[in-house]
Amino acid sequence: MPHSFLRHRRARPIVASLLLAAAGLMVGCERADTAGNGHAPEAGGSPLTLGETPLSGELVFLQSNMRMQDFEFVTLDLATGEKRRYHVGYEVSGPNFSPTSNAIVFHITRDLLTNPRDTIAFLDLETGAVRELDNLPYQAALFPRFSPDGRQLAFYVLTDNEYRSKIYLSDLDGQDLTPIPCPAEALCRHPHWHPSGNRLLYVADETEIHEIDLATEEVKVFRSFVGDNNRTLSRAIYLKEGNKIAVLWRDKGFPRRNGITLIYPEDEKEVVYEGRTRIPSIYEVDIPDTIALAKTNLLARTLDAFLYNYVTGEELQISEPDRLSGGVHGRRKEMH
Repeated sequence: MPHSFLRHRRARPIVASLLLAAAGLMVGCERADTAGNGHAPEAGGSPLTLGETPLSGELVFLQSNMRMQDFEFVTLDLATGEKRRYHVGYEVSGPNFSPTSNAIVFHITRDLLTNPRDTIAFLDLETGAVRELDNLPYQAALFPRFSPDGRQLAFYVLTDNEYRSKIYLSDLDGQDLTPIPCPAEALCRHPHWHPSGNRLLYVADETEIHEIDLATEEVKVFRSFVGDNNRTLSRAIYLKEGNKIAVLWRDKGFPRRNGITLIYPEDEKEVVYEGRTRIPSIYEVDIPDTIALAKTNLLARTLDAFLYNYVTGEELQISEPDRLSGGVHGRRKEMH
């Protein structure tokens, strides 16, 4: 199962053979390479609903076949069911829409079997053209995210023989690299922008949720999970307006339950999902009271993507049968 959909193989080698995360596409900086197809919508789509609620907006997600080949990005118009496909050559990571143009950013993996290197790339959804940032001075630059104004990227890199990870900001050309403070000896991963653009959320050492004010570099540690040594924290994302946070966690003991907890402004928390189904990741989508999540079944070797309404408990599978799917992001349709 492709590690690219879930977590990076080198960051967590114990799950590498089953739970991969997202990487490559044979492209080069400023070259005229393109992702195949994607220019014409597929026929036969129909409007999507979550429960009885009609949906609108656009999603992008990642798929491969069951043999971890034939990677593609799929865009889905929720109001019409219209899909476009962008076939890519190597492993690619969970995509992120640009807020200012019709493009996505992601990371790619090159030379997977010899000397793996992960870097950042952009895909123009109008033309299929790809641009890769091959000037970054890191062996692994992972899971990039656009700032709300579309001018910067936040991503994390593996350092010190891949046993540590740090977060950086850069411009869209990979220049003006700015390190984000991270506790010494820590693993800081998966930065997520506040809608205002002045704060970043990230997971530290899989045990704490940190929020940094980018102007003052003041770091807030959310107390909700401090001292809870029985759970591994894997993702934290701001929800729609940025006034609450969703945290994905997993119990360390047996039975290993997975769950999603909401954290409110006063650090109060509410569990909105809990079960034994493995949830590798959660994703932000621009839909009220809704997040996207990936679910995996290790015995059946399946990985599917869903929309989940955490108020009603209703969910909708958006991935296709006989495909491994993940890496979801959403936006309002009028944003491009």
